[in-house]
Amino acid sequence: MKFVIEHDLMPSPRPRINTKTHHDYYHRDYKSNKEILKFRIKSEMNWCGVKTTREPMCFNNISIFTSRKSGDIDNYLKTFLDACGGAVYKNDNQVERIKNLNLHRNHLNPFIEFEIRIL
Repeated sequence: MKFVIEHDLMPSPRPRINTKTHHDYYHRDYKSNKEILKFRIKSEMNWCGVKTTREPMCFNNISIFTSRKSGDIDNYLKTFLDACGGAVYKNDNQVERIKNLNLHRNHLNPFIEFEIRIL
């Protein structure tokens, strides 16, 4: 099943370290960007009648169109997969394959297009 989500995906940053507690954390902008994406994915899946799966699955043709000019493709993928956890699948070890990952930077209308297939 194919989905299109309007969202300007933020690449996963390096975790920061709290100098007092020495625990790592992510900046709140990144966390809120990821949570908004998760909500949008869940909403779109519910609207289409698709439930979170516990079965092995693969992603086909992930295309990320972002307004951002920088960031590595693997960091965009990490944010996307983290947001899909609990929305598309229960556990990320269910993802067995990712086919055709594309990143398009400096796009005026940011969105993410992807297809899921249960194996």
